[in-house]
Amino acid sequence: MRLIVGTRGSRLSLAQTGSVVDALRKKNPCVEIKIKIIETTGDRFESAPLKEIYGKGVFEKEIDEAVVSGEVDFAVHSMKDVPAEQPERLTIAAVPRRAPPNDVLISQPPLRLYDLPSGATVGTSSPRRIAELLRIRPDLKALPIRGNVDTRIRRLDSGDYDAVILAAIVNL
Repeated sequence: MRLIVGTRGSRLSLAQTGSVVDALRKKNPCVEIKIKIIETTGDRFESAPLKEIYGKGVFEKEIDEAVVSGEVDFAVHSMKDVPAEQPERLTIAAVPRRAPPNDVLISQPPLRLYDLPSGATVGTSSPRRIAELLRIRPDLKALPIRGNVDTRIRRLDSGDYDAVILAAIVNL
């Protein structure tokens, strides 16, 4: 049996998909699984704030359409990107064990959160991370940042931010 899984091309998406594929292969060693990268609206408009991109499911819509059309057999999405209301023709068939929910602060030079200078700009795209950051350090400036992990690190290295907060994903 051969299956095709649809996913985004970011390192995070490919790492998550790789974990799912590895788990499936472990349970079903005879199944061949091919990964197909599909570009989404959210990928194409990487620099625009999410609230300015029209519609819901900007990181899933094209992948879900590939499932419905039969181009791919199933998809792997990050649950944080999945809209609360799912199209009737699709089903969330499985949810793997959650990865550790920790965050990591990355800065140049490497500093702890408490050692960042007052007024430092910290990039994050998560309202939860912004709230936590400003609760601990109200003297910092939380600014929105979009893009995959590599893009965010490049923006840090170019001086757009003094630090960025990302999900602490193992093996990324």
